[in-house]
Amino acid sequence: MLFSIRAKVDWKSVRPQPMPCLKPQLRLRRPPASFVSTPAPSGLSARLSEKVLIELMDINKLPHEFRDDDMARVRFFPNGTCDELTLILVSDQNERREITLEITTGLASVESDPRRFR
Repeated sequence: MLFSIRAKVDWKSVRPQPMPCLKPQLRLRRPPASFVSTPAPSGLSARLSEKVLIELMDINKLPHEFRDDDMARVRFFPNGTCDELTLILVSDQNERREITLEITTGLASVESDPRRFR
């Protein structure tokens, strides 16, 4: 599954998208064609409040500031792993939350103490 984060538009949204994948390799005379898997609609999409700012969006520790992009993508793989993500959100009351994804399990954790931010 592929999650898209739109941070630069007037509103912020997070929504799952199908991820391109390949059919399993079989011993056929013709090579297998690519297709896009389409999971059942999950109903999982959200908008962040206008009172919330994305301060940091780091994906796979790449030297790039993803929060300035029109869209950033985080991949979740069938084996339970995912891209590494660190997201820091700031409220209009200057409250900060760090959301991280554990790459080997795909589980998210939330930290509210800025002294413990990675």
